[in-house]
Amino acid sequence: MNKEFVRHFLIGFFSVFKISQMTVRKKPETDLLEYFIRVEKDINSTFQEIRKEYER
Repeated sequence: MNKEFVRHFLIGFFSVFKISQMTVRKKPETDLLEYFIRVEKDINSTFQEIRKEYER
């Protein structure tokens, strides 16, 4: 993969979650970590729902 592809992928990926519009609090590392954990859980639960529907 080249740098241009990775850059476009990340820009598109982060635009879905609108990270650029997040408010920054006193501890941005913790807030971002909690945000990414929540996003990962949402993606995993959505994937599991899609998988269940597909396996029917």
